[in-house]
Order: sequence, then C-alpha cells, then structure tokens
Amino acid sequence: EIWTLYDAANGGYLYAGSSTANQLKVQAENDANGQWTIEIASSGVATIKAQGTNTRNWLRLNSSGSPFSCYASGQADVYLYKAGDVPTPPAPTYYTVSVAQGITNGTVSVDTTSNLVGGETITVTATPAAGYELATLTYTDGQTTTNINQTTMQFTMPAADVTVNATFTELDHVANPTFTPAAGSFITAQQVSIACDTEGATIHYTTDGTDPTTNSAVYAEPFTVSATTTVKAMAVKAGMNNSDVISATYTIIEPMAIAQARALADDTYALVQGVVTFIDGRNIYVQDETAGIDLYLNTNTIPQALAIGDMVLGYGKKTVYKGLVELTGIAGNNAN
Repeated sequence: EIWTLYDAANGGYLYAGSSTANQLKVQAENDANGQWTIEIASSGVATIKAQGTNTRNWLRLNSSGSPFSCYASGQADVYLYKAGDVPTPPAPTYYTVSVAQGITNGTVSVDTTSNLVGGETITVTATPAAGYELATLTYTDGQTTTNINQTTMQFTMPAADVTVNATFTELDHVANPTFTPAAGSFITAQQVSIACDTEGATIHYTTDGTDPTTNSAVYAEPFTVSATTTVKAMAVKAGMNNSDVISATYTIIEPMAIAQARALADDTYALVQGVVTFIDGRNIYVQDETAGIDLYLNTNTIPQALAIGDMVLGYGKKTVYKGLVELTGIAGNNAN
C-alpha cells in the first residue's frame, strides 16, 4: 500500500530529497520520492520508506538535529500507533566511543564520541608523531576487535560501546654519513668526500661549524679544505628519520719559522719549511731565513728524488740529540 504524507504547515508533500545527503523536503507536486510504504511492527516501530530513485529514503528520528529526516541507515526508530492507543515508546539506547589510554608516539581522534546509536558512521583519525608511522588502528566492541590499519577510516557503529586504540612505530633511520679522509691533522689541503650507505639519501652539509638542516648545501662532489675546518653532515630520505649529525674536524697545520721551532719545548710537534742543504742518510738538513734544523726521517721513508736545493715541508717532534736540534718521527714519503 502506498501512502502520501502531506505537510499542512508548509503546504506540500513530504519526500526523500537526496541520494547523497540526509534530507526530508516538501514539494508542491508529488512524485515517486514522495510515495511511501509503511510497515508497523508489533512493538510500534514503523519502517517508512520512499519509493523513488533517491536512495536515502528511510524516514528516521534524528536525535541530534531536526526531528525527522531521510537516511540510508542509522538514527533512531519511528513509532506509529492508533489514535487513543499510544503507549510510551521505549527510550533509545545510546552508545559511546572512547579512545584507549596509554597511546604513545601519536594521537587518535574520533569525530563523535557520545549519544550514538547503532548504524551511525564513525570517523577515526590517527596522527603519528614526527618520526613515527601508524602500525595498527583498531576498534573493539567488547566481543570483536577490528584492525583498520589506515590513518583515517570510517566504521559503522555497532549496538555496543566501542574503544579505539592505536600503536605507532618509529621510522627507520638513514645511515650516518662518513668522511674521507677521516678527521685529523694535515700539513696540506685535503679533498674531502662524504658518503651515505642508504640508497637514495641526500646529504646536507656545512663548513662553518653549525649543524646542517634540509636547507643547507647539498653534497654533490668532493671539496677542498685548505684551512682548519669543521665539516658537519646529515643524510635525509623521504619516509625515514634523518641520520645523526656527524662532524669531522680537519686541522691544517701552518708552518712556523725554523728558529721558532728550535725554541720549542722538547716533545712538542712543529711544521717547518726550508731548503735542503745536506743529506746524510735519514738526516735531512734544511734551513730558512731564520735558522737550520735536522729532519730525522723514519726508516725507509726517504723520497728517492730528494735533492739538495729542494724546498720541503717537515712535521715532527722536536728533540735534541747530542746537541743537535732535530724534528723526529717524520714519514718522508707521506705528503700529508
């Protein structure tokens, strides 16, 4: 049997107004969306549905807004009774959604948490903290636990209270950058290269002692360090935590006058530059405009092409051997 519902206050026929929104509207000329079937259960619950093409066609009680509207599901029952024989309808049962306690490394929010009825659509959003990702997002109605496993998800409210829970895991870290050569002291300028074992990572670096950020220079090729410099580098890759900031200090030793080196305390290291004046085995005598000194080379490190008159650099420990001032521990075949 088909019924029409006339709204005398607004002068029109009630009809289901949409397939995409919950609407109960009035129209002057009635159509199939304003033709209704009515089935009444013994409890008084009435199933009232429009017969047109609009799919949100179930007339229901809207407990949180206007009294009635049309839905595809959810909301509260409508009761119909004969005039003069109207019992008190049962109060609707409402349910809640709560977020579990003790969630760490992220947050969970729910669009609606109270005065809910079975069949309503609930939206849950999980937000990982920086450096973390969602591992599990679940809701439990006391009997069943459902793993949603998406950062934003909707579920249909059961006829029971629900608890929402989530776990978050830390993202993998990009491998720490490495430097070649390693940090240290040198007597010549150095070509410094930086590498990272994480494929596809981008290396950012600084040479002014400040920590690099993603706005710092991008490493592309080896660069020259000609004065004492602290290089700091960090590697980054999308979907991973940044590497640690790794530091390497390159100390470029400046040569001093030979007279100054001769005056140093014993066992103090010095770098001198001078002209070779005499070669006696591992003893290489050099002088500059201030004085002369003996460079005592390590075994088997005398450069084959070394000759009197060559300008050389020597770095070693100042000692006095039988009255002779010398720098010892020098690797003569190592340019650094």
